Amino acid sequence: MELTKQQVIDKILSFNYVELAEWIKNRLQGNDKYFPIYLGHEPNLSGFLINTFRHIKDEKFRDNFLEILGDLTNQFRGLSKSQIEECKEYIVELLILCGNIRQFDNKVSLLEIAVSGKFKGIKVDEETDLHADLLTTLASYKIVGIHKFWIDQLLDKSDRYYANPAFYALIDNLDRLFEYIDVFIDKFKGDIELKWGIQALINDHGKKEIVNRFKSIEPRLSFEQKQAVNHAFIEVGENPVYPIEALSEKTEKELGYKEDQEAE
Repeated sequence: MELTKQQVIDKILSFNYVELAEWIKNRLQGNDKYFPIYLGHEPNLSGFLINTFRHIKDEKFRDNFLEILGDLTNQFRGLSKSQIEECKEYIVELLILCGNIRQFDNKVSLLEIAVSGKFKGIKVDEETDLHADLLTTLASYKIVGIHKFWIDQLLDKSDRYYANPAFYALIDNLDRLFEYIDVFIDKFKGDIELKWGIQALINDHGKKEIVNRFKSIEPRLSFEQKQAVNHAFIEVGENPVYPIEALSEKTEKELGYKEDQEAE
């Protein structure tokens, strides 16, 4: 007999510490022997746990839940490269869960793992590796005082996707972010990440402030970078920042040379 969502939640809230710990880990590993299905739907892994946590009213139960998350993330430290590879899907789900629970307090442990580079090079899919997912989780906490770490991620050439969470981690410090924003532009010009980044900047700081920031760095941006910024602003429904001619002098010369060749 299928359970209703409320019946599932009620059952979860009846777990003792050991049962709760076992269930959380099993759920994240996709091996939920308690509730594989409710109301005919297979709930996603971390999303189901996030939803469950939000229904917990008992303070002790919430403390237990958070303590278990701390224990599970601490276990990352002892994993070898091959073990990380074997359980990378589980690690991703746990990182998503932790990143969506603001009360999670084991952030320093995750930061230590990120600084060590332990997850680098372990691919989650074709475009993203595990280190990038860890950075995304850390960026959601807006941990202050580690700007150099985030700038290092922004500048890292081994995977351009490290720059995306670094951008959001620095978004509250516009002075530091705009020192290096040309790096972000280069890595994502023409891609949706630049559009979303511009939108996030406007949402957080207002259009006037962000337009003025981009105008202040115009002398150091290339023609292509300014084009990319203009395009991103247009994509989010705003006017372009830079009044750029349709063609740069260099491009005009190149086109003229090509036309001469075709005429011959």
